[in-house]
Amino acid sequence: MASNNNNNNIPLLDPSAALAIESHLMEIASIRTLNASQTRGDISLRMSYEKLMGLGSKKIRDMLNPRAQTRFRRRLGFEKSLPDGVEYVIDFTPPTEGPELADLTAALWLPRAVKLWFLAGHYLPQQILEGGQGIPTRPLADKAVGPVMVLGHDDVCKSAKCLTDFDEWHIKESVPGIFEEDPALDYYLPKFRKVEDYCPIRHRLAIVRILKTINGGDLLLNSAVRMWTVAQVAISLEIPHVVVDHVTQWLIAPPNTKFIEICPEKAYQLAHSLHIPSVLIPSFKILVNEHAIDHAAPTPHQPTASHALLTETLRCAFAGWVDDALNPEKFSPRLDELIAAQRAHYIPGGARAAV
Repeated sequence: MASNNNNNNIPLLDPSAALAIESHLMEIASIRTLNASQTRGDISLRMSYEKLMGLGSKKIRDMLNPRAQTRFRRRLGFEKSLPDGVEYVIDFTPPTEGPELADLTAALWLPRAVKLWFLAGHYLPQQILEGGQGIPTRPLADKAVGPVMVLGHDDVCKSAKCLTDFDEWHIKESVPGIFEEDPALDYYLPKFRKVEDYCPIRHRLAIVRILKTINGGDLLLNSAVRMWTVAQVAISLEIPHVVVDHVTQWLIAPPNTKFIEICPEKAYQLAHSLHIPSVLIPSFKILVNEHAIDHAAPTPHQPTASHALLTETLRCAFAGWVDDALNPEKFSPRLDELIAAQRAHYIPGGARAAV
């Protein structure tokens, strides 16, 4: 623990919180050192043509064709000539109107669970969650998620208090849980944590972070908001493989695996888009079990949009025999196969493409 001997009123700074703050500041500084226009606020990066082409993205490849290059050079003021050593220019600025903007905004619109996941860094769960008699041990399930993973602040936030108020980087006894819908408990949501569902600044900086990663730079995912935004931007640019390792590490690092348990729909969505088997399998299994419990209940719940989507996914993946297996009036000899598939976390080969 670090402390200031000259003033006993200054709170102690836990090493993990100190690391989170240092990482946050260093990452911001690395972006500020990029070549930025003082008049337009543009950020420019030099990148290798071979690296960009090697990404396999049709969207990026189309940006390098003659028609797109003419448009970019005119927009960026390079109609007459390009800087020394530069052969192409690409403008990654998001569109300001049209269907592409609508699609991007919808993809980047933050789910409520993602906006509130910073609470995982403040909330200390009960010890029984790690395991008990007859219950498999769940590593670190009774611990708060480390601040370096979830307590980073949104890009639009300019409050100095975020970095000087150490309490915002520590566990809080007043926080009753990770995900809380009750507006009466709004007191533990500081103003700077009430982030916008979509933010153009967050969107643009996610693009910068991905481009820096392509150039060999580090990618710091220190919040669920940033993780979600970076993942969706990479998907939109058709380069999910650039961020898949970082997103996977964020999702499966104990105790942050609770994100998969509490938000299986969102975890499944990410895992499906980024092709992450280690996240797809458990999130799919949770959703299947929830769906099966609802199916077996005397008065099933009204199906939610996520359950409707899951039902459709199940029917595509298992060719309709899931319903037969769950319906006692239509017993299928393939019930044993269904159970074996679930236990083995296996999806039949012919159906994998649909999942």
